[in-house]
Amino acid sequence: MLLRLLSFYLVGMFGCALSAGCLLVLVEMLEMSSACAKLGTIVAVTAVQFCLNKAITFRKESHDRS
Repeated sequence: MLLRLLSFYLVGMFGCALSAGCLLVLVEMLEMSSACAKLGTIVAVTAVQFCLNKAITFRKESHDRS
């Protein structure tokens, strides 16, 4: 259970870093409007975090420990 909590936390922190990076690139480098950049970033980061949590945090654990 503690490992799952740590995994969920790390995926969340990765999402924060990804969000900051995307916003930096979209607003500062590509000169996109901040509203559009925020909207696109929210959608992209939410999808990435969902996939990572599904694949890592909430993966099915095999109980076959022979």
